[in-house]
Amino acid sequence: MDTGSTTIRQYLKFESPMGFRDELVCARIIVSPEPKPLHLATGKSAKLVLPKVLGGKAIWLARIFRVPS
Repeated sequence: MDTGSTTIRQYLKFESPMGFRDELVCARIIVSPEPKPLHLATGKSAKLVLPKVLGGKAIWLARIFRVPS
């Protein structure tokens, strides 16, 4: 969904449709479908395992996965 340039105030008022999530990237609202349950579970598992395997280097990976805590 391309909404053009968006302010933070506009973004905070925005509500994405049910089953979708949104984020503000470079002044644009990006809407994408929620991850499927198996995909979300895999991401959560990776977020738990990677810090133990990689130490402090895994923090940026958790941010890339955008896995909720």
